[in-house]
Amino acid sequence: MLRLIVTLIAVFVSFAPAMAQSGATPLRPVATSEVGPWEVVVWSAATRVIQCTLVRATPAANEPKFGILVDHLGMVLSVDTAAWQLTPKTPVASTLRPQVGQERTLTADPVSPTRANMKLRRESPLLDQLQRSDHFDVRIGQVTVRVPTEDFNAARVVFDICVHKIGTEWRSPSG
Repeated sequence: MLRLIVTLIAVFVSFAPAMAQSGATPLRPVATSEVGPWEVVVWSAATRVIQCTLVRATPAANEPKFGILVDHLGMVLSVDTAAWQLTPKTPVASTLRPQVGQERTLTADPVSPTRANMKLRRESPLLDQLQRSDHFDVRIGQVTVRVPTEDFNAARVVFDICVHKIGTEWRSPSG
């Protein structure tokens, strides 16, 4: 489980703000909350909250792995499944279809043969749609994978608390 979380976080950091990539203060996790099968991480550079990640930390063995990153630039949905054979750094068309809500066509950016990142606007209704859905489907090429989202409601509340702190000074709940 820890390996999955570290792997997803490494992928997300590739989409971190430019200041973190330019040699400025590196991102570091400052708080972690486990909510059912989900893990929410608050990321900080120095004392400012820079981004938040929400990762499904305990997928079943045959389920796709996925997570969501939000920062001041937008949102990234990352999905990893052995069902895909992608060419890294070669963008491809994808379709994202929540169980409840609108289907959208996006560009997927493969970061490995099995993992693709899809950028969305920060104001995207996707999180609201996932909160009302038990799953969502992602299609790349001829392969559609179903990604479960059960128990997303409580994790969404914790994630939103983090997202509202982006750009503010980090203060530990204990101090």
